[in-house]
Amino acid sequence: MGLAEKRALEEIKKNMPNWEKRIHAAAHTTLPIEVKWEGLIKDETGEYAVEAFEKIFVTSVEKGFKEICQDQIGKEAVAKDIKSIVMKNEKDIKYGEYWVEFKDGVLILDHSAVNIDSIDDRAHGLVKVLSKAL
Repeated sequence: MGLAEKRALEEIKKNMPNWEKRIHAAAHTTLPIEVKWEGLIKDETGEYAVEAFEKIFVTSVEKGFKEICQDQIGKEAVAKDIKSIVMKNEKDIKYGEYWVEFKDGVLILDHSAVNIDSIDDRAHGLVKVLSKAL
C-alpha cells in the first residue's frame, strides 16, 4: 500500500462517523457498521479511493435504504431484521447486481473501487436483495 492509499484510508476513517449518520438517517434506525479495512483499498487506487468509497458504500446504500424505507412497512422491516452492515472489498466485485448478500441478519456489501458512478445499479441491487429477504 502506497502513500496515497494510506492517506485515503485515513480520510475514509475520518469521514465514517458522518457517513454512518447518513446511512442511519436513510434506514430510519441505527445499524452497527463494520468496515473490513484490510484489502479495502488496492494499490494504485488511492487517488480516488475516498470518492469511490463514498459513492459505493455510502451514497448507494443511502439511496437503497431510502427506497426500502419509503413507508412504515419498510422502516419496521429494516429495524427488525437487519442486525448489522459489513462493508468490504474481498471478491473484486464490480457490478451492482452482485455486491449485496443478506445472511443471518447481516447485510454484506462487497465491491471493488470501480464503476463508482453506478450508484443506481448498486442501490437497485440492494433493494432487490432486501425486498426479497425482509
